[in-house]
Amino acid sequence: GLKFFVGQMLSIIMFQSTNFILIKIVGSESVSIYNIAQTYYNLPLTFFIIILTPFWSAITEAYINNDFSWIQIKMKTLKKISIFFSFCLILMLFLSNYAFKIWLGDKVIIPFEISLLFTLYNILVLFLSPYNYFLNGVGKLNLGLRIAVFKTLFFLPFAIFLVKTYGSAGMIISLLIINTLPNLIFNTTQYKKLINKKASGIWNK
Repeated sequence: GLKFFVGQMLSIIMFQSTNFILIKIVGSESVSIYNIAQTYYNLPLTFFIIILTPFWSAITEAYINNDFSWIQIKMKTLKKISIFFSFCLILMLFLSNYAFKIWLGDKVIIPFEISLLFTLYNILVLFLSPYNYFLNGVGKLNLGLRIAVFKTLFFLPFAIFLVKTYGSAGMIISLLIINTLPNLIFNTTQYKKLINKKASGIWNK
């Protein structure tokens, strides 16, 4: 419980710092653009998390009972659902001009690169989320906690540099590189080791 709490706190620090960095470097208008785009492209992820939530306790029970085949079947099902919501995100990208026009009128213009980057970011998060829920469900948090500490330390200077270079788009790039990609690599690797009963050392803690 303490490890999960610390991990969540580090995640909050990282994500809550985004608005502060954007305001200080590129101004308050960029925060509006960033948050509006984030809200729009987070919709499929929100629905996916609702689907994922019951699997947390179910995976815990299956892991305790050594029912690895059930876990593998459900993970494949969740991967298919991830693919479905990824197509929804791509469709939302193509319809974004119309959606923002209806939602915002001419008040705020969302640059296409922001939409494209949020689409890519959320697709990666969709595929990553089942692995996060698996690791949380089986209580293997040591590796993730150590990675979270390093991510938090590197995120601020990296995000500041990219926002100064690319504006709001730099913030999404920094989240992709510092937050999502390491998790995608390490969490999927740890899942495969655990599900195949080959995890040892830090991979099994």
